[in-house]
Amino acid sequence: MAGGADALWAGARGREGFVLPVVLLVVILIFATGMAMSTVAVQQVRSGGDFRTSVMATHAAEGGASRVVDGFVSGDWAWQADGTWSGEDLQQVSTELPWERPEEANHGDAAWWVESMEFDGDEVTWVVRGEVLQTGTNRGLRVTFERGSGGSSSPFASAVVGCEGVTLSGSGRIDSWDSRQGLYSPGLAAANAHVGTITGQGDIVLSGSSPILGDVISIRDIVVRGSSQVSGDYRAMRDIDFRGNPRCPAGAVEAAGSIRTPGPWWENGCGGVDFEEGADVNYTPPPCDPLDVANLVADTMAAYRPASSDFENWPHGGWRADPVTLSGNRGFRNNVRIGPGADPLVVDAGATDVLFVDGNFDLNSSAHLRFFNPSTAGSPQHVRLLVDGDVSMTGGSILDVDPGVSVTIYTTGRVNFSGGHSQEIRPTVNMGSASEPEFRPTLGVFASTDRNNGVSISGNSPLSAVVYAPRTSVSVSGSGRLYGAVVGETVSVSGNAGIHYDEALGLLGGAAISGGGEPRILRWEAVR
Repeated sequence: MAGGADALWAGARGREGFVLPVVLLVVILIFATGMAMSTVAVQQVRSGGDFRTSVMATHAAEGGASRVVDGFVSGDWAWQADGTWSGEDLQQVSTELPWERPEEANHGDAAWWVESMEFDGDEVTWVVRGEVLQTGTNRGLRVTFERGSGGSSSPFASAVVGCEGVTLSGSGRIDSWDSRQGLYSPGLAAANAHVGTITGQGDIVLSGSSPILGDVISIRDIVVRGSSQVSGDYRAMRDIDFRGNPRCPAGAVEAAGSIRTPGPWWENGCGGVDFEEGADVNYTPPPCDPLDVANLVADTMAAYRPASSDFENWPHGGWRADPVTLSGNRGFRNNVRIGPGADPLVVDAGATDVLFVDGNFDLNSSAHLRFFNPSTAGSPQHVRLLVDGDVSMTGGSILDVDPGVSVTIYTTGRVNFSGGHSQEIRPTVNMGSASEPEFRPTLGVFASTDRNNGVSISGNSPLSAVVYAPRTSVSVSGSGRLYGAVVGETVSVSGNAGIHYDEALGLLGGAAISGGGEPRILRWEAVR
C-alpha cells in the first residue's frame, strides 16, 4: 500500500475518498431557497393571494441568485476587477445576466434581474430582484459569494455520514449508481457508496455482513467484527481493529495509529494486503453541520409562515370523502392527520409551492398521499412541506411523488418513516435543462431537532430520499431499500435494509463535485 493518504474527502466519484459538506453553497442554492426571506416579507403577507404572489416573487429572486452563483461556479461568467458594476455594464459579467426589469417573465410567472454587483478581491456581492409582473409584488435578496479554487461540495456526496459515529450491523447491500442512467438495478451498481465520520468521537463499527461498495473512512477508529466485505479502502485517523475472522480487505488499510488483526494466520491468508500503521493521514475535519440546520429550518419557516388569518383547521381528519385535492399554498394550524381513503389525497404540485403545518404531520393507517405533477410534459415542480412539529409516515402508509416533482420537508421535530413509495422512483429531479442541469432530491428531509432518536426509517417498502439531520441520531432498519443518502449525528443501519447511494446527488446546481476548492455563500439576506 502506498504511503500517506490523499485528502480524506477528496473526490466524490473515485476511491480516493469522498466529499463531505464543508460549505454552505449548494444547499443554500438547492434546498434552502426560502431561508433568506426575513420577517420583513412575512409582515407584508395579509391574504392568501398576497401569500402566493409573495412566494412567487421570492422564488424568482432566489432562482436568479442561484443562477448567478451557478455562473461563477461553472466558470461561464467573468469575474471582474474590484469595483461596483450596474446597469448595462453587468453584461461584461455575462450577456445572459438580466440587468434591468424584464418585460416578460423569465422564472415561471415572475421575473428576476440584478441591480448591482460589487467585486472585492475573491468576493462579490449583488442585489437581485424578483417580481410578479402582473401584480408588481417585489422581493429582493443581497448575496455575498466567495470564490474558491474550483469545484463545490455537496451535502450528499457520500452514502452514509455519521458525524459522531456509524454502526452497520445489518446485512443489506450498500452501493451506488447514477440515476441519470435510469432506475437502480444491480447492473448499474458502482463502488462509490462511501461511509464516514467527521468529529473526534466518530468511530465506525462494522458488526454485520453488509457488502459495502466504497471506502470506509473514520476520523477516529474503525472496528470490524462482522463479515462485511468492503470493496474500497479502510482509512482511520486513529486505530483499526479487525476482530474474529472478518473478510479480507480488498483495498488499502491505513491507520494513523495502530492496526490490530486476528493474527499472522489471518494476515497471511489475506496475502497482498498492505497494512500500514502510523500512516500520514493528514485531515482537518470539516464542521459536522455546515448548513446550520437549526437556523436553516427556523429561517425557512419564518420566511414562509402565513399570516395568522391565513391559517385554517385541517378539514380531513379521520374519515374523508374521496377524492380530495389540495391546490394552492395552504397553512394548517394544529395537527394534520391523513388517514385511509379509497383514493389518494392529492397535492397539485403545479399549483402548490408551500404547505405549512403548525403542528404534527401524520400519514398513517394505510393512508396514501400523492404529489401530483399536472404537466403533461413533465416539467419540474417543487413543493415545500414545512412542519413545526413531528413528521410520521406509518401504518403501511404510502407517499407517491410524480416524476418531475421535488418535495422538500423542513421539520423542527422527530421524523418516523415506516411507510414508503408505492413505486420505485429516482432520488433526484433535474429542475433545469439537459444543458444546464439543476438537481434536487425527489424527497429531501431537513430535521433540526436535537432530541434523541430524531429520525427513524424502517419498513419493507422502497423510499427515495435524502436525510440531513446532523443534530440527532438516524436509524435505518427493516428490509426496505433507501435510495439516496443519509447524514446524521450518528447513523445506525440494521436488519436487511439496503442503501443505494445516487451519485447524481454529487451534482447540485449544475456544478460537478470536486475536492479542489471551497466556494461559499457568505451572506444571503432579504432586502427591501
